[in-house]
Formats: sequence, structure tokens, C-alpha cells
Amino acid sequence: MNDLIHKVSNLKTEHDFLSFEHNNINFGRIVLSSYFRNIFSGKIDLNQETLQDIKNILLDFLAFEKSIEDFLSDNNFSYLISTEIFMEEYALVAKIACKKSIPFLRFETTYADGEYMVSKVNSDNFHDHGSSISSKTFDQIKNHIPLKKIIQKNKNNFSNRYENKNSLFAKSNYNDSEYLDNNEIMKKLNLNPNKKTGIIFSHILYDVIFAYGDGYFDNYYRWLGETIKIISKFNDTQWILKLHPSNMWRGEVGKQLIDKYEEIRVIEEYVGSIPHNLKIVDQSIKILPNSLMSLCDLGITVRGTSGIELATMGKKVITLGKGRYDKYNFTNFCENLNEYEVLLKDFEKGNYEKFIDTDNVIRKSNIFYYGLFFLRQIKIPHIKIYPKKFVIPKKYDNLNYLYDKDFEENLISLREYIYSKDFDRFAKKNL
Repeated sequence: MNDLIHKVSNLKTEHDFLSFEHNNINFGRIVLSSYFRNIFSGKIDLNQETLQDIKNILLDFLAFEKSIEDFLSDNNFSYLISTEIFMEEYALVAKIACKKSIPFLRFETTYADGEYMVSKVNSDNFHDHGSSISSKTFDQIKNHIPLKKIIQKNKNNFSNRYENKNSLFAKSNYNDSEYLDNNEIMKKLNLNPNKKTGIIFSHILYDVIFAYGDGYFDNYYRWLGETIKIISKFNDTQWILKLHPSNMWRGEVGKQLIDKYEEIRVIEEYVGSIPHNLKIVDQSIKILPNSLMSLCDLGITVRGTSGIELATMGKKVITLGKGRYDKYNFTNFCENLNEYEVLLKDFEKGNYEKFIDTDNVIRKSNIFYYGLFFLRQIKIPHIKIYPKKFVIPKKYDNLNYLYDKDFEENLISLREYIYSKDFDRFAKKNL
């Protein structure tokens, strides 16, 4: 342990921590991700105070490793199940379980009430995004379902996800928002109808950074800052920064971030003030995201769901993160800052030669969307919530359902997946 203490004491930079591994576990990456999520900041600021705090947490994690190893070795676990695999002690348990080849199941909530995406996690796919589909599923859809049918089902699902105000997703994120047509949005945001519009879809800047596949930018904070720095110099296009809805349901402003969005901190650091060509859409501006997508000519995200949605509409999309849908080639993935800046400048000039052709964008993205929202999600029973015993917000009432025969097929499919040797993402067999 003394040798580890010495190594930790010499860590000084973000790169030092990201490179720090022990026993084939990237402890430094886990610690940075955990620490900055807990202080609600996406900026990796390693000053004297934070540096010591992070080193202390890292030493604690290193000390936990032996106990977790012993616990897993002394018990005959068939499976481990969690919703979190990237943060704090959860990440250590997941990483060590994968090293020991103990099957690890991850359940992730989805936009649909009561539905989950289930993945088997191992060392090879640990950093793949849970909300993705396998190449096998993609090919099955492509080869067996007519594209016209896929597109129609996707359109109905897309609008319903945002506009069905009975769902928990809509209640939590867009309860009072409306679908506006292009003219109404232009008027509301004071946009120029003669200029092309790009939208930057912000991520939760401090959430599970360093978790998924690699990309040019180490974290979302830096990605957003460099993006705004580039587009702030443009005069022939106009831009919207769409803040993540978590700003509302996580209660960030006024409670966590002291009356200032993290995105505003990014803007102040990188360009000083809000650029002349940028409008910010936060939760106080009641416009549904799907209507903003209909308006825009270009969307930008690292690897967000908006990238899939925009592509199904035939929109141009630029992405910079691997590990989710980059291999399906329906967004314009950039390997580095130079490629990114070139594409953004081409959009400013109205030069679209380097962008993927619209037919391929629509075809491939709709196949992916169908797999994600119709095959990957599985509805399974919840425990009944009793309002008399607990104070339950009204928005959770629609989760009150128990097991019945309608779940039987889903549970059989899930059981077959769990006991198989298949490490692809779970997907229903019934296309």
C-alpha cells in the first residue's frame, strides 16, 4: 500500500488521473467521474483543495478493492445486478466482477414508464453505452422489416414520447411545454427566417463523464466550450443552445448550482458572454424539443438521443463521442477538433459536400431508432406504491401496477437472455 500512496501523491493533472490504473482497473477515471458528479460540476478543476480531496477518495477506493475481491470470492454469485456501474463503489464492484467473469446485469430506466433496457456487462463491453443496439439486432431489423413500416412506427413513437403528457418522462421534463410550428418558434426566439439554424443539445455536463466510449473531448464541459467558441465567430448562421431537462427535475438551479446554469459558466469561461448569434432555451421557455428539431438544419451532440431523433428526420447531425451509435454511420462523427471545425465552417458557408447523404441518414437512423425503442425496452412489473403509507407525488401514480399475465412473455424472454451466453444488448426476438 505504501507504494500506491507514493504513486497517488505524485498525481497532479487530469491526464495523470485518467492514466492511473491498478490491477487493470482505471481507478483514476472512476474517482474523477465520481467526485465531479457529486459537486455538480463538469469542469475538471484540480486546484490545491480539490486535488487533495480527490487523492483521499482514490486512496479509499484502493483500500476497498481487497474487501470487494474477498466478498466476491467467498460467495457463489450467479449474477450481480445494478443500475449503476460507473460511479463510486458501484464501479469497483462492477469492474472486479467483470475481472472475475461473474455475470453482471445492468438495468437502465427509459423514456417509457415501467420499461428498462437490460445489458450484460463484461470487460469487453464495459464502456459501451447501455442505450444502444447490437449489430446483430440492427441487421435483423434491416433484413426483415420494411423501411416504410419502420419509419411510420417511429414517427408515432417519437411524437408520443414528447407530447403524451400522461407519461412520467413528459411530466418530469416537458409538462407545460408545447409543440410550436417553425414560424411560432422563430417569433418566440426572435430568429431570422432567412438564416440556417443549428442547435447544440447540451448534456448533463457533470454526469458520468469518462463513462462511455472515447472521443476527442475528454468531457462534456470542454466539448461545449470549444463548440461555442467556434460558432460565436459565425455571422451567416444562427444557433440555439438547448439545455438538458435535468436542470428542472434535478432541481439544479437555486439548489445545486447556486442560481447559475453550468452552461452559463462554460460560456463565461470560453467566450466571456452569450454570443450575438446564440439563443439559450432552458426550462422557462416552453417549447417541446421535437418542435425545435423540426426547425433546425443541423444538430450537435456528443452521443445523445437527440442525435438519433434528428437523423430520423433527415437532419444533419455532428457527433464526437464513440460507444453508442457512431459505427452505424448516420451522424457525421468527428475524430478531432480540426474535423469538427471544418464541418461547422462548412455549415456556416452552406457547403454540405462532406455531410452524409440524407437517404442514408434516414434509413440507418430509423433502423437504429426502431431497435432502441421497440426491441431493447422491456416492460416488467413494479412493486405497488401505497400512497397511504408514503407521500407519493402525483406524477408517480401511473406506475402503480402489479404482475399479471401480460408480463409473462417479457419475463420469459428476459430469463432466457440472462441464462444464455449472449453478451449482446438484450433485444426482444419478436420483431
